[in-house]
Amino acid sequence: MPVDVDTLRRLFRNLEDFHILVQETGIYVIPGEDDGEEWSYFDLLYLFEQSQIRLPGRQAQAIRFFLVGQQREEDVAVMMGLKPTNPIGMYATTGLERIVSWIEEGELPRYKAEASNANALRDRQGIGGRGGRAA
Repeated sequence: MPVDVDTLRRLFRNLEDFHILVQETGIYVIPGEDDGEEWSYFDLLYLFEQSQIRLPGRQAQAIRFFLVGQQREEDVAVMMGLKPTNPIGMYATTGLERIVSWIEEGELPRYKAEASNANALRDRQGIGGRGGRAA
């Protein structure tokens, strides 16, 4: 399934909710916006992990604190040693664009494999539904 910046932003903003869903229900795959589209919890964790390892510091911090942590843009700017008026969302967007390009260029070999792992786990656990929409 192709991923774009807006979808990835929405998924990262809801990663904590997805984590809670996994812990409370054991559902590791959620439906996407389009028919047949699914998102694996493991894939999202992998993409987040790669963002923290591979992106420049400010892009990684913007994704971690502004998107996943859902902290206010002004607060994140101050934490990063910037002026509160600095547009932290731009750092996050640039980071998301890089992640999308890594996916498109095949630089993240575990990305699709993680979805297969989630489907296998779901099948083993006998979880028939795809659960609630966390994104």
